Amino acid sequence: MDQVQAKRFAQQLLHKTIGGWELIDTCNAGKSAVVLKGVKSGEIAAVKIFDPELIERFGEDRQSARIQRELSLRGKEHANLVKILDGGFCNQTKYWFVAMEFIDAPNLAEVIDVLPRGQIRKLISQVASAARFLEELQLAHRDIKPDNIAVYPDFEKAILLDLGVIRPFGLSEMTDEDQVTFVGTLQYSSPEFLLRDEIDTMDGWRAVTYYQLGAVLYDMIERKRIFSDCVNPYARLVRAIEQQMPVIDSKDVPPDLVLLARNCLHKDPELRLRFVAWKDFDAKEQGESAEDAKNRIRKRLGLVSRKDPTSTESERGERAQRRTIEEVRAKLVEVVREEFISSELFLPIEVQEFADDQPNKTGFIVFIKASERNALSYSVSLVFHNELLEVESKAVCLSFSAAISDERLTREVVLAGPRMPIFEGVFEESAILAIVESNIYPALDKAQQFDRNTAGLSGTSLEWLSLIEADKNE
Repeated sequence: MDQVQAKRFAQQLLHKTIGGWELIDTCNAGKSAVVLKGVKSGEIAAVKIFDPELIERFGEDRQSARIQRELSLRGKEHANLVKILDGGFCNQTKYWFVAMEFIDAPNLAEVIDVLPRGQIRKLISQVASAARFLEELQLAHRDIKPDNIAVYPDFEKAILLDLGVIRPFGLSEMTDEDQVTFVGTLQYSSPEFLLRDEIDTMDGWRAVTYYQLGAVLYDMIERKRIFSDCVNPYARLVRAIEQQMPVIDSKDVPPDLVLLARNCLHKDPELRLRFVAWKDFDAKEQGESAEDAKNRIRKRLGLVSRKDPTSTESERGERAQRRTIEEVRAKLVEVVREEFISSELFLPIEVQEFADDQPNKTGFIVFIKASERNALSYSVSLVFHNELLEVESKAVCLSFSAAISDERLTREVVLAGPRMPIFEGVFEESAILAIVESNIYPALDKAQQFDRNTAGLSGTSLEWLSLIEADKNE
């Protein structure tokens, strides 16, 4: 039925009684049936009445078998699955019908734009739980999509609807009933389901279910229908389902949900089953978290949680300084490492990071062992001190020093040693390489000039090269 036919059919049924259910209002319609609100013995239900022309066209035996499967769920209840109450053939009106739980709530497609991000996990977990319940009954839903999921206004509960195309596993061994027409919804169908290549086993249908759950999860994360830009023409949608991997790139939902959606939408059903398990949809318990452990560590160290509203402005400022200067240090370490690796000189190197007692100061040491390969009679320590001058702009003062020694320098020795400023200004990673090169190579050139046999260290095992600057500008 098209929408005009469905509306006309529903109006004809209004105020009639079918199977003892008085039809008092219209609800919605699909391709094969209309749904009206019905009352029987004081109980309210959503009564689905099937199009008699469709039943006649495709055969009453086949359509009645499908309706009987839906009715087989009477008395088998799940908190997130619509309840089947009644149904069958009405001898008086000659209509097939199914009466189910009446749910006064919009479907997910209607509220997806205002769905709170924090409720995505709970709702997809509930829908998956309902689908798993059907699987335990040896049934596949086959048409999981936002339109078939009722969501209560508080976004605390979801109900999986429309059991009209549920299918027992292994049905192909009994009948080929679904080869004539495509069941389900193309836009939410996996590639193998689209091509009717699904394997008629529990695992085969589970792969289809995972894909459809992933498509619903995609819609919730991206707040738009999957393949919404490929729906027309029909061939373009088919090609997208077969070949195009939907892009999911959201920063305001947990990364594991994004990963779950991507894994569910994998084109290969075997890999889908390998990547996904029912437990992946489970709602996470609000138990021990990494943040809880972090906060305990902070308390032991006398620090305050970032989210502690009692922390002072000074404490928050110190934390911002520490985060920023450590970010600068990490970038600078990366630049130095890449320079040594790309030049293939003085390898291997060891990097030891250190922190100053002041929150805006930190640094690191590049240690190079004495070796014939590097033409170094003494080990070399290249020391970078980083001081944050301003948080917002990442204005910094970078200092450098170098020493030769027989042993690694300790943090105490480094902090007490000399420093030569090499840069002041806004930290810009792309411009810092030239500054690094102009300081480390002259220092290493100087270090190679110290020979144990001819010009060894005099009376000490440590020599700061930054103090020997007489011939630096020669």
